[in-house]
Amino acid sequence: MTEINECSNWTEWRNLIEGRIDLFIKQKEEDIEKHTLINKGFLTIKKKYEIIKEIGSGSFGITYLVKYINLNKEFILKEFSSGMIDQKKNESFFIKFINEIQFLFDLHHQNIVSIYDYKIDIEKQVGYYIMEYIDGSDILKYIQKYKDKINDIFEQIIDVFFI
Repeated sequence: MTEINECSNWTEWRNLIEGRIDLFIKQKEEDIEKHTLINKGFLTIKKKYEIIKEIGSGSFGITYLVKYINLNKEFILKEFSSGMIDQKKNESFFIKFINEIQFLFDLHHQNIVSIYDYKIDIEKQVGYYIMEYIDGSDILKYIQKYKDKINDIFEQIIDVFFI
């Protein structure tokens, strides 16, 4: 099997990743099923997310739109998966991913999406977090469409710095 760091171009890399997505999704669902069971006395809480679609991908991994089955509510699952780049860079990105979770988990503001849950496996260098889903458009597209709203948007962004 070709390793990711042996791919000679973006198309080969993307095809390799897409070939593993079904297996990865199944493993994620099994991991979520296995690791999100809380059993304390008579209380048992089981969180089950259904992946609806891929939203995007980047240096950390893939972002999915998911539905929390019990609430019929949509969230974003942002995952980190190792092996996408060389080991030293991967470790550095994993640390940044953990820092992102810690930073966003403690940040509470009406103009910033909230993180509700996360799971990290330090040894395997994999993890994910569940965050609020806001149905809307990309901010750049929004500004291009509503140029007269740029001052309002700027004020909302600046307001975040005064929390």
